[in-house]
Amino acid sequence: MSSRLTGSIISLLAVLAIAGCSINGTGGVTPTAEPAATASSSTPEEAATKVRFTMSWTANNNQTGIFVAQKMGWYKDAGIDLEVLPYSGQRPTEVIAAGAADAGDTNAEAVINAAINQIGVTMVHNTQQKPSYGILLKADKAEVTRPRDLDGLTYADWGSATIRAQVQDMIKNDGGKGDFKTVNLAGPDAYTALNEGRVDFTTGFVTVEGERAKLNGTPYKTFAFDNYDVPANPADIGIVLSNNFIEKHPKATEAFTQATQKGYDFALNHPEEAAQILLEANPDAHLDPELVKKTQISLSAAYWKDHEGVTGHADLRAWQDYINYLQKKELLHDATGAPVTAALSANDMVTNRYLK
Repeated sequence: MSSRLTGSIISLLAVLAIAGCSINGTGGVTPTAEPAATASSSTPEEAATKVRFTMSWTANNNQTGIFVAQKMGWYKDAGIDLEVLPYSGQRPTEVIAAGAADAGDTNAEAVINAAINQIGVTMVHNTQQKPSYGILLKADKAEVTRPRDLDGLTYADWGSATIRAQVQDMIKNDGGKGDFKTVNLAGPDAYTALNEGRVDFTTGFVTVEGERAKLNGTPYKTFAFDNYDVPANPADIGIVLSNNFIEKHPKATEAFTQATQKGYDFALNHPEEAAQILLEANPDAHLDPELVKKTQISLSAAYWKDHEGVTGHADLRAWQDYINYLQKKELLHDATGAPVTAALSANDMVTNRYLK
């Protein structure tokens, strides 16, 4: 975990202590092997259970299934009163830890770091099965045909030690040295520098950034980490719930999870219609309709379907391999900045228990 994230967690804990709030631990949710029960439904006499959902970024394809399920009335049918909160600029795990949300979309690395820092969240829907994050470079860079050709070139570095280690290991696994120059750039600045030729490569999502580059007339070639024996994020995106909410509302947890799964399953089979629902639900986000639809088609076709042929089921072996890789590289740190050496189990962080 980066020092900035560690600092953020420490600051958050201090604020919570002053406010008299508490953070729930990571225990209490048993892993995945149990069969799921049928979805819960409310009777007219039952009050709907409130679920506050916080986004990891402004509205985008990561949350398509949430907005689909909301539009179709599936949360209401399941007895869930869903409130999608405005994007706050904070990580969903931090917002949940502060008691300001019950659920959110985030990735496996954030969930692992939350467990280390005793922020009680569990991923209940592993939305993305196949990683879409990798190396990006301009398609017309003919001298680079494989990762080892990146040695000696300039990398637009986002500042993530995890991603930098993955890039180095990919190059080494392809027979290179893993030796390249770095320039610290992030977000649009990295892609602008790449498109203008000021850097040679960067990292990003081959889905949305790849589709954006095609639309802009500057297509990318890409290298995926898992094609070069580098354990990649087993959940580039997934839906988490507060452990405190899970313990207090087990039936609502199942109802929320299965309504959410239904929304993402719809997007799996009807990507363009699902993308249109996302657009209509977020007019203030000023999303590019063509980019949203092309990205959704890509995600639904190649990245979201799980081994059951639907969405949401986590591959616990892939999770454990990723955790072990991060620990071996000393990329996981506790609040003091020391590498985490205690054994970490994926079973404590993600579950398939509530899925249909």
